[in-house]
Amino acid sequence: MGGPTAWEWMLYFGMPALLQATIVSVVLSLVIWFALKKTLSKMDSTNNESGSAMEIVRGRYARGEISRREYEQLRDDLETGDLQAQKERAR
Repeated sequence: MGGPTAWEWMLYFGMPALLQATIVSVVLSLVIWFALKKTLSKMDSTNNESGSAMEIVRGRYARGEISRREYEQLRDDLETGDLQAQKERAR
């Protein structure tokens, strides 16, 4: 008798290849989903202007770029939303 039939070839070689393609597709989809989720959460946190501005002020104070008095003034301005005072000090 002859070699394997077409169905046997499909069973031995076709199904494992289909299974591997499915596994690779699922893994790639999960990697992309997690990367997008992480990127979107970072974008949400940086879109909060007062939060990101406050983080900048904290960083500048931690590095010693501004004094405690300047830090407290900027913090108070950011908490009250006093943009006019911030603009005047920037000049």
